[in-house]
Amino acid sequence: MNIHIFNPEHEMALAANVKRFTAPHAGRELRHDLGYLPMVWADEGDYILVDDPEACMESMRHLRVPLHGRLMNYNDFSRYVRYLSSETPVHINPWGWDLPLREWLRGHGVNPRWLPTDEELRLWRVMSHRYWAARKLLKPLREVGGAVGEAVTVRSYIDLQHWVQRWGDVVLKAPWSSSGRGVRYLHPSRSSLEKELTPSLKGWLRHTVEQQGAVTVEPYYNKVLDFGLEFYVHEEAVVEYCGLSLFRTVHGAYTGNVIDTEEEKWKVLGRYIDTGLVRRVIDRLLQLMNYELLDHYVGPLGIDAMVVRPSDGPDNIDSHLLHPCVELNLRNTMGHVALGIQKSLTGQPHTMHIAYNGKYRLQITKEALDDSEINDA
Repeated sequence: MNIHIFNPEHEMALAANVKRFTAPHAGRELRHDLGYLPMVWADEGDYILVDDPEACMESMRHLRVPLHGRLMNYNDFSRYVRYLSSETPVHINPWGWDLPLREWLRGHGVNPRWLPTDEELRLWRVMSHRYWAARKLLKPLREVGGAVGEAVTVRSYIDLQHWVQRWGDVVLKAPWSSSGRGVRYLHPSRSSLEKELTPSLKGWLRHTVEQQGAVTVEPYYNKVLDFGLEFYVHEEAVVEYCGLSLFRTVHGAYTGNVIDTEEEKWKVLGRYIDTGLVRRVIDRLLQLMNYELLDHYVGPLGIDAMVVRPSDGPDNIDSHLLHPCVELNLRNTMGHVALGIQKSLTGQPHTMHIAYNGKYRLQITKEALDDSEINDA
């Protein structure tokens, strides 16, 4: 039996790392309005836990793509699992695993044998830390010619000063955050570090270090294109490459995905970077993850990457460089959602985005994002 859960507050729960966690209002709204998303990849006999099945049914009617599985509210789920035999194989598949989710499931009567252990949760949280990906994946990926990227952790203003003096403009990131949240920019080249480091940013830096132990610092790159590489780790410890994700961001926050054939998406990517380089990076990632994730993790994951241009010199495909691992998402991603939808749509390209008008809706339209829309606005 497969049970799916959409918990978009996952990264915030990782950062909090407490048994009882209340997501911000926006996170609760997303879970309520889009709880049906796992139906994109679920099988017919699967269950999808949602706040309000009727509200989800209303939202689903607008999608016009095949959806699978049965919606179930939490009360029915709680009653249902208490009657299951302890020998019944149950597989719970959340958007991402975290401590508060496991404790919530325990409270609803889920047998502990179906849930991750303390050690598994601890390890997955460590692997979701931005610096883990920088050390374990980005560093060896830089050995591939044409790839760039660096990241360090800091715990004080003095540490930060050192890296600003070395790199100039930098990006500061909370260790556990997503969709552009927890990201700050410092551009001392435009004025000075003293002017850039406002009281608000100093407060954010101090608070993040207190709550999450550190802040990661990276050089600021002239971004040309965002994209993602989607994977799935199977129980046989085999990492499968699932597909390419082309998406749009505005100031680092996700706004939409391209839904098209892999061939067409690779053609778009090829306008910005040598696709042979990207394929070499995928091959190296498969090697690295087969080693690093062996016996440690089973499930979906995504790697965010970007094409960048040098701070000086021409802006063309020959001068562009690849940042092969901006972050690792040890969970489902909107890229996985787009790939699931892509399987049922043929012909004309589509775009997928989340709209908000009093409630969140997933919208799919028959049009392709042009280059200016894919690029960061």
